[in-house]
Amino acid sequence: HFNNTLTKTGRLSSSNPINLQNIPKRIAVNTPAAVEAVIKSIRRAFIAPPGYQIVKFDQSAVEFRILLCFADEGPAITDILAGRDPHWSTVAAWKKVPYEAALVLPDGKQLRDIAKTNNYGVAYGQTVEGFIDWCEGMGIPTTREGANEIFEAILNTKPATLSWLTQQRILVKAYGYAETYFGRRAYYPELLNTETPWYIKQKHVREGVNSIIQGTAADIMKVAARRIWDSIHSEGLDAKTILAVHDEMVYVCRNDHVEQLISVVDREAPAVVQWKLPLSVETGVGNSWGSIE
Repeated sequence: HFNNTLTKTGRLSSSNPINLQNIPKRIAVNTPAAVEAVIKSIRRAFIAPPGYQIVKFDQSAVEFRILLCFADEGPAITDILAGRDPHWSTVAAWKKVPYEAALVLPDGKQLRDIAKTNNYGVAYGQTVEGFIDWCEGMGIPTTREGANEIFEAILNTKPATLSWLTQQRILVKAYGYAETYFGRRAYYPELLNTETPWYIKQKHVREGVNSIIQGTAADIMKVAARRIWDSIHSEGLDAKTILAVHDEMVYVCRNDHVEQLISVVDREAPAVVQWKLPLSVETGVGNSWGSIE
């Protein structure tokens, strides 16, 4: 069962008999090889029947792109449009080197992962202490000085984003609700209650700002999924949705209809919103879900 309105952010949720959205995808640093093999094998258990293929698409970095567009973060938008990775730009600012030099730094992948985690984390209210806890959980040595360095890098490269986030926190706290780009609201009545403890209010403000971004991403995915579904039926494609996992949709499609389905996805999914930074859609095909990188 996929539930359309159960979560506050508007994301689809799954239940009965199990939550199919909890099937792991990302593998943490330093995961033992045997555990990594098991994790990878789970998605390979979703297999297309003979004559069919699994087709999946996801909105690449959709929440980050939404945040940059809402904040009108010019330099980061320019980076992406020019084919540069904004997380590498954060690494460059953090290590005080040019962008090209950042790409060849030792342990570059780990540095980018840290930058990416913090670009998202700061957006959702993560503190320096929270970052240190994350590093410890990932087995990454760090100090408070090191944590402050990357926070400063984010502050220096995303000023408009931080300004927008501050403004949204004020509005959520004042009105007691958060609103997505499409006008769907998530209410936090505790924020309007003078007896609500301050730490509870802080939690709801963080959740509210998160729901603006994550809720907009959820709305975009639902609109895209509906448009794709309409096109599948109007064009007579032998394809159907089998899974929806946050920013990823998974279909089973007859072999000779795969290219047409991909064409439908490439046409409909990015067209839901027209912003300075277009939505990026990635598609993949394989005989199992886990065989698609």
